[in-house]
Amino acid sequence: MWYDPLAGPIELSLCRPGNTSWSYDRNLLVKKNVIDNRLREFAGEVEERKMKMLRRLPQSVGNSNRLDNS
Repeated sequence: MWYDPLAGPIELSLCRPGNTSWSYDRNLLVKKNVIDNRLREFAGEVEERKMKMLRRLPQSVGNSNRLDNS
């Protein structure tokens, strides 16, 4: 899901070289360390799921071999 980080529409009349001021939705602004922490948590969750699937792999391969030999 995508959330537009800008608060309100873009005012094209204010767009010119050097104008780097934007009005951001404050609900979507967080410090870098918050994002980094969440990304680390997410990476840990993915790693746990990966390990769970890898533990199941020998069973899946064994079952498919039995089906192929039938």
